[in-house]
Amino acid sequence: MDALMSRRKLLKAKLTRIKKKLDVHGDNPINLHQARIYEEQISEAWAENKELFDEIISTCNEEDDEEHENQFSELADRFDEVKLAIRTGHNSMKCFSKSTCKKCEAKHNTLLHLDQTAAVDKKEAESGSAHTAQTIGGNKRALLATVLVNITDCFGQVQNYRALLDPGADVSFVSERCVQQLGVSRSKSDMHFSGLGANSVGKSR
Repeated sequence: MDALMSRRKLLKAKLTRIKKKLDVHGDNPINLHQARIYEEQISEAWAENKELFDEIISTCNEEDDEEHENQFSELADRFDEVKLAIRTGHNSMKCFSKSTCKKCEAKHNTLLHLDQTAAVDKKEAESGSAHTAQTIGGNKRALLATVLVNITDCFGQVQNYRALLDPGADVSFVSERCVQQLGVSRSKSDMHFSGLGANSVGKSR
């Protein structure tokens, strides 16, 4: 675990260095070559972040989960700052360079290209992995539908997740791990949840 924590500190330091370099530009636009370098660095760092988060969560004690998730939330916020600085400093729509992606010829770095996977088998696509909600015998257990979904993360890469469809739910939930992997921004909320008999089942963070 100590080794994993050291890797996390090194990753945070790497992001800080990139951000400082971006801050030097101020309001001045970043040239295409430099923007590509920053994009490659941040893409590599983000991949390392996802791998590191999974390793730490799989090896730590359950009571330590929240602490580690909060630490990675801070790290994800740092990623947001760096990505915003890159977008602000270099806008592909205003770029006059003739260089394009070598795979699709769009105006982005080839490393950021999203490969399109082969078409899903028609029968599988029609049935998906969804399961119709139904009631089982005398136990009255409801089976909720599940589906496989593709979600584009902050770097334009498609991530695969399984979603649970509950037509009776008033709100939607997402795991902290999913948030970390997608690199999406978050905002704090104070919500308490209760189950049958008004028993408290937890609160949001």
